[in-house]
Amino acid sequence: MPKKSSALEYEAYLDKEPTVVQSSFAEWLEDKTGYEVDAKSVQLATALRMVFQASPENQERIAARKEEREGELAERDERRAERAEAKATRTAVKKSRRAAPIDEEPEEAEEEAPAPKRRGRPRKEVVAAPAAKKVAATRRRRKPVVVEDEYEEVDDI
Repeated sequence: MPKKSSALEYEAYLDKEPTVVQSSFAEWLEDKTGYEVDAKSVQLATALRMVFQASPENQERIAARKEEREGELAERDERRAERAEAKATRTAVKKSRRAAPIDEEPEEAEEEAPAPKRRGRPRKEVVAAPAAKKVAATRRRRKPVVVEDEYEEVDDI
């Protein structure tokens, strides 16, 4: 169980002077941010930060924020579930409309309207090209050697 700190313990920090590192840190903050920071505030912040983290006040704040966040997440999940349900309903309605038989008589096929005239240059006429020769492969291969028998077989034996 964390022990309770008294106001006297915190007042002890007021009597101490900032260390060299704490003073340098204050100067660095001022250089980098342009915000005027006094060394005593930096000393108190660095020395008491962990005490603050463990304090009952901070722990209560953390617990309250956690409950609030869980509530927000639950509401978000509910909204997502509602949207998913609505989407599933819409999808089911669309599918049922597609699958429902149409009682109307089919309309007669209308003649296709001619294509609108093009603007600009007329299209080039496409002329069927004669059969193209087979293009040789880019890599040359040796032709297979065909061995023909120059001798006839004789069955005189």
